[in-house]
Amino acid sequence: MYMDDKVNMRQTDMVVVAVCDGYDAIAKTPFLKWAEEKGFYNHQKLVDEGFLVEARDGQYRMKTMDELMDADVPKDKVPKNILHLFQVCTQDFGLE
Repeated sequence: MYMDDKVNMRQTDMVVVAVCDGYDAIAKTPFLKWAEEKGFYNHQKLVDEGFLVEARDGQYRMKTMDELMDADVPKDKVPKNILHLFQVCTQDFGLE
């Protein structure tokens, strides 16, 4: 198992949880660039899969649940809250 002697920690000794309240809340923060560099956010994949769409002003926005659901799903059955969980293991103990 990987051990970082500088901080005397193993990879499994620490858990960091990042809670982001939707794409719009974090879209203009440095978090997205950092997350993409660390490998747990992929902007192009979200565009390619149709979750992010580009507006006329060049800014991206996440599609709403209504837009993502099949047309035959009744509006009252469209989920209001969705939780996505991702696990990424990294050996980068450096803080930026």
